[in-house]
Amino acid sequence: MIPIPVTFKGRPVTNRGVHMQPSGMWGMFMSNPDPWIERLLSMGMTWLMCLTDMDSFVLQGAAAVLLEHFIPIVRFNPSDLPSHFTGQVATEQLVALYAKHNAPCLIQYLNEPGNIREWKDKNRPLNWWEVWTSRWREGARQIAERGAYPVLPDGPCFPRSPFPDCSLGIENLFADRDVVYGGHYYALNRPLNYPYDNAQRFGIPMTEAEYLASLDDFANDPNWHDPPLAMLNAERAAKANPDLTALDDDTCWRGWELVEYWMTRDLGLSLPHFMCEGGITPRARAGSGADMELRYTLPTPNKVAERTLEMYQTNSPLLAICPWLLASQWLGATGWYDDEWAGGAYSDLYGFEKPVITMLRNTQPNTLKALLAGAKADIAAASEILS
Repeated sequence: MIPIPVTFKGRPVTNRGVHMQPSGMWGMFMSNPDPWIERLLSMGMTWLMCLTDMDSFVLQGAAAVLLEHFIPIVRFNPSDLPSHFTGQVATEQLVALYAKHNAPCLIQYLNEPGNIREWKDKNRPLNWWEVWTSRWREGARQIAERGAYPVLPDGPCFPRSPFPDCSLGIENLFADRDVVYGGHYYALNRPLNYPYDNAQRFGIPMTEAEYLASLDDFANDPNWHDPPLAMLNAERAAKANPDLTALDDDTCWRGWELVEYWMTRDLGLSLPHFMCEGGITPRARAGSGADMELRYTLPTPNKVAERTLEMYQTNSPLLAICPWLLASQWLGATGWYDDEWAGGAYSDLYGFEKPVITMLRNTQPNTLKALLAGAKADIAAASEILS
């Protein structure tokens, strides 16, 4: 059973986390780590999702620096499927370092194995399911043998339960709850309570005033009127479904409901459940083509802030919630310019720190212990793993 502490480095453990840069190199962060550490502490963070190019996280010093304040969850980068696990030495280094800080060493091997970008040359074979589950089992066994806890990666939105195939031959790790499930629960432009919101269930239309208010600082920008109000309301009327659940449509933040269902059905228990990526990003939209989600407006930076705080405060089985994305270019990575909480797009309007940082800084986090104590039956199992 993974020993998740109630306090760490003198601070209560919270469910707040964030995904660090989308790169496994840490040179730019280490050139000036203090402002980033202060920023993370001011937001009440306990958890960080950290990529590593093999041993870079340890050898460049970032792991030691961050462990003075936070519990990093480490993901080996890239997946490079169908290659076999090669992180044995790096795992041993991480385990030794984490032991000095009395922190659980959580290691994610592979990432979004259903995504062709995680396969070498984007060549995902027809038998990709059999390949990735086999590779993950091999890696998980070796990670556990070295004293770390393997993280089972999300699909995202797997076509079927990964638990029967991923537990094959390592059933003891699952039975002992020594495996974490690392979900990627993106809300996109859907509200956090989708598919249980009234717009989805009953097709409740938006008024013009509500439409413009939802776009806040961009209400007068025609580029954000996508879709137009008339189309949005027509889609609501056409697609209303009062019976839809997250087990039917898991492309939403509450996609964890389907994973919890699979765990209970296939394993007879609930594994420690984290969100290692996901949340809300500006201008994101669920679906594509005929399935494009047009019943909601696009999330603004202010909506990212409001819904991110709501995500941390909502009862869920998620012990650690690490939404995408703290920063990219300012920490030596490329891409994801629109999604950064610090730097990137919208800096001309909001400054270096986007509204989400300000919102979290100004709101006291709930402790993980308090969140679990106040939760209902859907997270009762999670509370058992608190040490």
